[in-house]
Amino acid sequence: MIVLNGLFRNWMLWLLVCSLLAMLLPMSGRGTAAGAAVLIDDLTDWSKVYDRSDSLSLRSFPDYPAEDPTRAVPGGSGGEYVTYRTKDPLRSFAVSAYYSPAGGRHGHPTFYVSPDGMTYSPVTASVYENGGYLQAVSYEANRLPPDAHYLQIRYNARSAGEPPTLGKVVLNGPGSVQSSLPGGLVPYGSKVVLRSETPGVTIYYTTDGSDPRSSRTRRHYGGPIDVLDYMELRTCAVLTGTAASRVSLYRYVPLPAEDEGRIGQVFEDGFVDSGVPQAVYGQTNTLLLKKFRSREAYLKFRLPEVIGEGDTVTLQVYGYAADSSRQPAALKLYSVSPAWSEGTLTYANKPLTVTGSAYGAAPPSSVGGTVYGGSSPPSVGDEVYGQSSSSTTEAVYGQQPVSGSSTVTGAAYDPAPSTVTGMTYGKLLDSLTLDYGPSGWLQFDITAYAREARQHGLTEISLALVNETDGMTFLGSRESGATAPFLLSSPQVKEGFTDGLETTGRIHSRSNVYLTGTDPDYYGGDTGRLARTSTAAGWVIYRSDEDIRSVTMTVYKYVAAGGDKFRLYGSKDGTVYVPIEAEAYGTNSSAGGWLGYLYEAVTSEEGIRYLKIELPASTDKPWASQLAEVTLNRSTASVQLSSTRTAGGLVAELSSAAPGAAVFYRLGEEQPYRRYSEPLLLTGFPKLQTYAVKDGLKPSPLRTYTLNASDAIKVDRFGQLGTNPFAGRVHSEQELRNDAAADEAYYGSLAPPEEWDRFGGLDGSAERFGLEATGYFAVGDAGGRKVLKTPEGNVFFSLGVNGLTNLETFTKVEGREEQFEWIPPSDGEYQQAFVPGDPGSFSYYMANKYRKTGQFPTSSALYTEAVGRLKDWGFNTAGSFSPEQYGSKNAFPYVRMLPLSWMDWARVPGLSLFDIFAPDAEQKIDATFASVLPQHENDEMLIGYFLDNEYDYHKFRREVPRLKGSRAAIKLKLVSELEAKYGTIAAFNTAWGTAFASFEEAKEQELPLKSSASWHDMNAFFELYMDTFYGTVSRIYRKYDSNHLLLGDRWITTPFHDTKLREIMAEASGKYMDVISINYYTRKLETDLLSEVHAKSGGKPILFSEFGYGTAEQGLKPLVPGAALNQNDRQLRYRNYVEGAASLSYVVGVHWFNYVDQAGTGRYWQGIGDWAERYNSGLLNVADRPYKTFLAGAMKSNYEIYQVMLGERPRFYYEFNSSSTP
Repeated sequence: MIVLNGLFRNWMLWLLVCSLLAMLLPMSGRGTAAGAAVLIDDLTDWSKVYDRSDSLSLRSFPDYPAEDPTRAVPGGSGGEYVTYRTKDPLRSFAVSAYYSPAGGRHGHPTFYVSPDGMTYSPVTASVYENGGYLQAVSYEANRLPPDAHYLQIRYNARSAGEPPTLGKVVLNGPGSVQSSLPGGLVPYGSKVVLRSETPGVTIYYTTDGSDPRSSRTRRHYGGPIDVLDYMELRTCAVLTGTAASRVSLYRYVPLPAEDEGRIGQVFEDGFVDSGVPQAVYGQTNTLLLKKFRSREAYLKFRLPEVIGEGDTVTLQVYGYAADSSRQPAALKLYSVSPAWSEGTLTYANKPLTVTGSAYGAAPPSSVGGTVYGGSSPPSVGDEVYGQSSSSTTEAVYGQQPVSGSSTVTGAAYDPAPSTVTGMTYGKLLDSLTLDYGPSGWLQFDITAYAREARQHGLTEISLALVNETDGMTFLGSRESGATAPFLLSSPQVKEGFTDGLETTGRIHSRSNVYLTGTDPDYYGGDTGRLARTSTAAGWVIYRSDEDIRSVTMTVYKYVAAGGDKFRLYGSKDGTVYVPIEAEAYGTNSSAGGWLGYLYEAVTSEEGIRYLKIELPASTDKPWASQLAEVTLNRSTASVQLSSTRTAGGLVAELSSAAPGAAVFYRLGEEQPYRRYSEPLLLTGFPKLQTYAVKDGLKPSPLRTYTLNASDAIKVDRFGQLGTNPFAGRVHSEQELRNDAAADEAYYGSLAPPEEWDRFGGLDGSAERFGLEATGYFAVGDAGGRKVLKTPEGNVFFSLGVNGLTNLETFTKVEGREEQFEWIPPSDGEYQQAFVPGDPGSFSYYMANKYRKTGQFPTSSALYTEAVGRLKDWGFNTAGSFSPEQYGSKNAFPYVRMLPLSWMDWARVPGLSLFDIFAPDAEQKIDATFASVLPQHENDEMLIGYFLDNEYDYHKFRREVPRLKGSRAAIKLKLVSELEAKYGTIAAFNTAWGTAFASFEEAKEQELPLKSSASWHDMNAFFELYMDTFYGTVSRIYRKYDSNHLLLGDRWITTPFHDTKLREIMAEASGKYMDVISINYYTRKLETDLLSEVHAKSGGKPILFSEFGYGTAEQGLKPLVPGAALNQNDRQLRYRNYVEGAASLSYVVGVHWFNYVDQAGTGRYWQGIGDWAERYNSGLLNVADRPYKTFLAGAMKSNYEIYQVMLGERPRFYYEFNSSSTP
């Protein structure tokens, strides 16, 4: 049964309107943090400093703006400090500092915070090495004590190390961006997860070397970034209205999972120096490159054994640039002859041929001049990108330089073919510009050169690196261990392609689509997409030269518009197409009301060369579904999860159908991805994200599983209760997908009566019984009984179903998460299965509909689908609590509610009653009816209106006297009626057994019912109330709608079973209603009471506006407990009830409650207590599976209802007894 009081209905209306607006209005995916003001001190003066040591000074460095042109310089005494004070709480700080390149060990400052400037506590700052000639360091701390207002930066004694100069200080600004994946050598297909400690920031990144703080190519970070190629990732955080954080730099080299034979090791290297042309630098940890004095590096490698067709071959070297010149390094890679050895390589015999134009004369040979021109070489013990250079001894660098400059131009090296190998040496292979920053891996492409060497039968190659600027570059040599150079052969798949839809060049043919690239932030940054030109279906066809084996595509859908799933078809000849089954996964990215989905399909059928992608038709908004990217034969199959419960938790196994694919996973948003190698034992409530990647292919779609590994589960991932088996229990997503075809066969097999007219009435009965057509539903007499008539005059028995909606399938999951095996993220793939605006309430029914069909049905689509099913099952009416706006457009008879529940002014505190005695009630009702009713006055599918649902008439006599007149006009009316009857307070006190001083006092006090007179008076007042309420509503209603029936107010059985109330309600209904409605739940029809109501009302027909039966088979509560043990009992109860009602000469319809079962853990608006309704009330269960045994019986009665109603066959009756059911 359903209990919806007026307050709830108003609240639901408000919620639905707000949620609709929320979906229609564009939303930003960028968060902002309201909070403390940001303080930025560039130290141009001391004005922003609260306190400092007098020995500190400010010094200007105008020639080097990138290194903070003004900095605070310590006096050298130790213990010096700088103090800042903030008005708002101090939440974070970032301090830039600089160390001399020759200063030795860093003397890091220490940091303290204080609430009052007197008592300071130390805080630990994160230290970030940013590189540069002056060694730049950033100190950052977040999540400071909530009462902090002071920051003090203290210098330590010089014995602790060289003190830095201080640059920019930022308080309460955005913290820098951290990566879950440290830079370096990583597995192919790794994912980078970025985060900042500062709430509300927007993270930007670039991969093209540009600055993410200002670059036009920067991208808004919305999810993990795939590492499929060498990547130089620069990223920063931005807080609205403030400066950006420091730029974090991460360089990644992806290594194949199957790397056997794909690495070419360096086995000789060294560098040369024209200043010491005879010196040998073949045993150093560091290779030096600089234009001044022509420092060049030479390297020999063994070619990788595996270089497949289409594979790329790259040189990977590790290093950084730093020089007093502040010039970026311009590195160039050349091919050179291998006729050199590490032990003898010098500038004088280097392989690269130097032309005369390189120096303007012959190569230098005289001794003398200036060592390094002012740029010092590394000294003994210096730290070079973290590697000790102590092996770079004074003896090596102590060679006497030659005199003069040795400037090498870009034309210094002339390519020349080798007469021995056939190779071309001295050829420029690749180049890059290296800015100053932290050390990392650098990549040069040598694919063509490596292939040339392989074609000539070579197994080794020789390379030279040259720097065209004075930006000294330090590279790791073979002696540096983990940072030694190497060659990498990376597999590339030659088949297939990815179409980013920037153009239509890849598309074979298309229809009803156009390219768009607007608002890329709403679409994960995709600037190329296809949308439909009109609401008709659109399509694109791709043609492949190879068999199509796999397809992945990205789709974006506008949530408010709903829409069908995209469909895929394959063809061998481009003429005959067959469906290809595809799975759709949410990308967990949403912005501006759009959600992203990934479609994945795998086909094993040979010969498929054409792929057709259909963009589904819609009733409006052709732009609401867009295709963003299509990949053929280049994606890895996604990860499948299987799990087994054990005493210790949940054992999860991950696998991919792609042979040789590596599987990665992480547990929690803050964790890095790890390579999966063995089953995972999970406990608690882990969130498992996983993907697979095969060398050379794109990673699979990222799958997210929110798991419950506890032992408190009551509801499985399909919303089914318990673990006990029952007929029709769902065990897998595939079963639900299979249901789509099973449904088509099932509903297609049903054969509803052909003798029904378009309204569900008995065709031809108007002529048979001489019934007049009025154009609207009406009450009539036929065959000696009361009937409803269709607008065409035919006999109509209303076989209705309430609640053609998903409303009762939502349940509150928040606050009891441990009870559910699976709860998806509320902002991801299953967003539309949550109550709009309420991420704590979820519908497993809606989730199952999506799993089954690949789409979330809109309320309109759900209603239309329900109407089709109801017709097949032999129903002919959409009952109450169904979306009224869809009734007429579906050409299916339906009912409405009068808008009385909207009227807050008529509420009675604590009671479900309409206060008809409220001031100006009639005028207010008139105004509302005038604005609502006329628009439906000519709707032929509308049967009529209910006043409301289940008023508390059974509480009227006891509760109304307890009300306060100041809060309820109905109490004032009661006291007024009593005063008019008794005249004096004394007479009233005597009759009621009270002791009030006045009637005024009685208005605010409880009037106890202690005497027969009091009960008599309350019966009379109830009679007055009913006559006034029904009479007022009826009169105003018929003023604005004379075409439709007034269907009563759906009594509950409690007042129906009260003799006096039943009499009063029946008599009032007879005067003002067209039909009396009762929500009548019972095992057996009480024909004596029903006949009395019919008689007392003057012969008005009766409609059973709610009834139902349920079982506990699937863990739900049964409607009418004990009435049915199973679905067979349930259908027998249905047949007894429906045919028994139809055989009564005054019953004109029965409405079943409800279309779909209520949520197994209770309706969401009733909370999480046991009182929340959770009935087996539906024709369908949570998996959208029909109760076929029950419905088979129901259809027998429904299909022959008019034969029973008109006495043409005996009604069905099954006698339940102790042997069949309790």
